[in-house]
Amino acid sequence: MNCMDIFKYSLPTKVVFGSDTINELPKLIKENFPKKSSILLVTGRSSLKKQGITDKFLKILEKYTIVLFDKVEANPTSDIVYEGIETYKKHRCDLVIAVGGGSVMDAGKAIAILVNNQKPLEVYQSGEKPEHPSDDFIAIPTTSGTSSEMTVWSVITNKEGAYKNTKKSFSDEKMYPKLAVIDPKLTLGLSAYQTASTGLDVLSHAMEGFWSKKKNPISDLYALEAIKLVVKYLPTAYKNGSDLVAREKMSFATLLAGFAFSNSRTTSPHKVSYPLTTQYQLPHGAACAVTLPYFMHYIGKNDLDRLQPILNIFGVSQANEALNFLKTFIKDLDMPCTLKEVGVEEEDLDYIARKTYAPIEKQEDPVPLSFDDYLEVLKLAYGS
Repeated sequence: MNCMDIFKYSLPTKVVFGSDTINELPKLIKENFPKKSSILLVTGRSSLKKQGITDKFLKILEKYTIVLFDKVEANPTSDIVYEGIETYKKHRCDLVIAVGGGSVMDAGKAIAILVNNQKPLEVYQSGEKPEHPSDDFIAIPTTSGTSSEMTVWSVITNKEGAYKNTKKSFSDEKMYPKLAVIDPKLTLGLSAYQTASTGLDVLSHAMEGFWSKKKNPISDLYALEAIKLVVKYLPTAYKNGSDLVAREKMSFATLLAGFAFSNSRTTSPHKVSYPLTTQYQLPHGAACAVTLPYFMHYIGKNDLDRLQPILNIFGVSQANEALNFLKTFIKDLDMPCTLKEVGVEEEDLDYIARKTYAPIEKQEDPVPLSFDDYLEVLKLAYGS
């Protein structure tokens, strides 16, 4: 029996989980941010309004000064982030609360860090670390998917500079939300399509987090439990969106997956997802999941032991069986499981590979992929 390797694990975000926990928000703000009085409430443009969620938050937070910033769209852009910063400063806000899906979380996270750091976004996207910590930031998800409420990443499409028209992430330990309030009832309004796509994002986070080279024994526990929950409860949440038990389990799976990949990181399926979202308008979760079975298959062919715990959850024993299980699982959610289905042309594969391939020394995948290997996986994912 081998001794365990040294590992590190960190997650500074305080988490409050459970149905109706948003009703505790004034109390939570008072306990955690007692001097705060003016809130920039960051949301999307329309869906929360239509569901009555925006009005509910305005009522819950009526004792505070609320500045509603409801301009975030899918795949948020730098101009919206800068407008949010200007609004924050103009109204002398001292707390950011983001309520929504991953795009809203990304925008809120970017606003909170950039109000305290004066350099342009592209500087931090290039790898330079912010000098000062984020202003206080509370993240409240309305989907079961991105886990952005407990991670350091913000993915923004820059409208200017060196990364013009490029969707690019940036991160730093200073960017963790101070508080995540996870209320599964906020996910009851998701459509079947949104449920499927965001749910597959959870599965991608958990699976990639499990096989990442940066995995550790703690992240493994979270990742495997998240996979179990998604396999069991996502089909139910998809078929019956009002099933609160399934919604709670998916919210919990999202939390666990976030605990996992926030430390172990994601791998190739997430890299490929970026051009699929920006150029083929595929939602993030679906964009990750469409290549997930094929990268899993590549890993399994070369290191089946690495995947054995996942295979056990799937109830299979071979890489090919796991590939077929996952493709069927995705199909049953009416999500695409080939690149051809999402409008990718076969001649585009080389471009996608060159845009997303990382050199072996920078890969988080457990089995090294040469460029030719990477392209072959994409060709397999393209479908016949």
